[in-house]
Amino acid sequence: MNGNTIRLHAESIPGGSIPQWEDKVREKADMERKIEGLPTGMRLDKVDTSKDGIDVSVAGNNVQLTG
Repeated sequence: MNGNTIRLHAESIPGGSIPQWEDKVREKADMERKIEGLPTGMRLDKVDTSKDGIDVSVAGNNVQLTG
């Protein structure tokens, strides 16, 4: 996580010794996503991974919500 961007990178890829295998898997597994559209004053706070996916937490100060 860096500012407003989440970056996921696998530490290792099973079968990575097979030529071009790791590159092909990383095209699908590794990702970078910019989080946009948060209200002013909010920011990414924490990102946790699990076997079911990712959980993203945000935090903020003086956040103005309009209805």
